[in-house]
Amino acid sequence: MYETWKVVVISLLISVFTALFICTFFYFFVIPYFESKKEIVEVPNIVGMAKDEATLVLGKKGLLMHISEEKEDLNVPEGKIISQDPFYGFNAKKGDLVKVVISLGSLKMEVPDLTGIPLSQAFTMLERLGLKLGNIRKTPSDNIPKECIISTEPESGTKIGRSSSVNLIVSEGKEEVTVPRLYGKNLTRAQTLLESCGLKVGRINYTTSEEYSFDIIIGQHPRAGTKVKRGSSVSITINKEAY
Repeated sequence: MYETWKVVVISLLISVFTALFICTFFYFFVIPYFESKKEIVEVPNIVGMAKDEATLVLGKKGLLMHISEEKEDLNVPEGKIISQDPFYGFNAKKGDLVKVVISLGSLKMEVPDLTGIPLSQAFTMLERLGLKLGNIRKTPSDNIPKECIISTEPESGTKIGRSSSVNLIVSEGKEEVTVPRLYGKNLTRAQTLLESCGLKVGRINYTTSEEYSFDIIIGQHPRAGTKVKRGSSVSITINKEAY
């Protein structure tokens, strides 16, 4: 029984040592020999190429592509190669891997609807979204309060890249117009004149004066030449014949 176990142990040890010897021999002699026989090729430039195109170019050289990272890049379109390792022009052996970094492009986001929001608040919202404040253009608005956003360029809902600029059109409030001179005009003519300026007839007062012709305007408020908001009312006083 003892002799049998002895034979088994010795056989096992011989097998283990034989396997170790073969592995060591292959690792230090056989593999390096075949590696040294591999053809040396020059690594091509694949930066800026799409993945499929780069794979074909490398394949013609007997090289393989390995995607080591994918990251956002504002300057390189989505799916294109940002960088490679080894760099083009270096030597490599056929079968070697060329590591590449692929662009995710500039991540898209929608321009928020800022209509009616105060300028300072709009700036904060853009900043939180990773967008930049572009140009600010001010224009009168009858509906949007002063210093609030009328619209954006690009329009709200448009998808743009992170860090892109958004231009703002900001309200100056209602447009100011000059009150026309109404003295000596009748009511119909005054209404027409005011409407052409974006104004309207307000309170109508009547008085009687023998110094002026009847049915004409002899007073107004605000006075002619005054700057007022578009849509404002102008009160008038009409000289009316007494009955």
